[in-house]
Amino acid sequence: MVLEPGKTHLVFSGVTANFPRIAVWLFQGLYQDLPRGTLRGDVMFIGDGAVVGTKRVCDGQAHFAVTTPAAVAFMLYKGVGIASKPCPSLRGLFKLPQRDPITLAVRADLGIKTFEEIVQKKIPLKMATTAPDSGRALGFLYPELLKAYGTSEAEIESWGGKIVSADLGGQAIAKVEAGEANALIHEGDVPIAPNWKTLNQKVPMRALSIRDDVIEKLKQYGVTKFDQTLKKGKYPGFLDDVTTMDYSDWIVVADASVSDDIAYRMAKIAVEKKDAFESQYRDMLPKGSKELGQYVADPKEMWKDLGVPLHPGAEKYFKEKGLMQ
Repeated sequence: MVLEPGKTHLVFSGVTANFPRIAVWLFQGLYQDLPRGTLRGDVMFIGDGAVVGTKRVCDGQAHFAVTTPAAVAFMLYKGVGIASKPCPSLRGLFKLPQRDPITLAVRADLGIKTFEEIVQKKIPLKMATTAPDSGRALGFLYPELLKAYGTSEAEIESWGGKIVSADLGGQAIAKVEAGEANALIHEGDVPIAPNWKTLNQKVPMRALSIRDDVIEKLKQYGVTKFDQTLKKGKYPGFLDDVTTMDYSDWIVVADASVSDDIAYRMAKIAVEKKDAFESQYRDMLPKGSKELGQYVADPKEMWKDLGVPLHPGAEKYFKEKGLMQ
């Protein structure tokens, strides 16, 4: 990347939605923290998924990115799954907490209660989800989920099923409501989305669990189990207790070339000026909340489970402040 001489010139791969907001909040904090006139911060608004945004750090186009879930950073760092080669220079700075389980659901009138039944009965599953060629993490993980259940896209297509492309959870819900799909698997807090409730009023759905052994097979890609059971009746379409994969948190990553001083300052901003970010969200949940959605960050948790090694500059800050045990 071409940088302006004589400045602390930093580039943030911001993708879209909430991520550019994170970038601007951090750059504003740096602007206030550094000597006046010495910072130039550029935000790349690329309108694509977290995978593409994070790859901008790996290929040298940006210093920082936001990604979700931690599995994305893990795969890129290790060179597995979505990654064609390792990105050993990827480092974590901190995370902003958001509880986001994967929702796997089918039309209730299909008459099934488990994903195994889909395979056993050869149901023509028209799954609304991210397309495998989209470059998004879920587009990679869904075919891997099928493999872990002993089937494949090709086999489901032979039964009359297919993937119905939907990059966002809301789009997947709309595809089911329109009759283009009879199932969905997506992230983005689907169970608490208003249109999920509307869908269930029109087309009753049934959320399905993802077996523990299936999630275990996906751990090679950094996938983890959502840390609580989604209880029967808590959300529309949850007709049984549901266990699933985790897609939580917004992870801020950096290239290892970012100086320890800048990484330290970024971690400091994240902790000491987090109110400036959190105040932008009216429905922020209390610290440590187990409800779905965004919640107030606990600085003692912000450095954990980033999918990649913690940047030494950020580590220095968290240790100095007694936030790492």
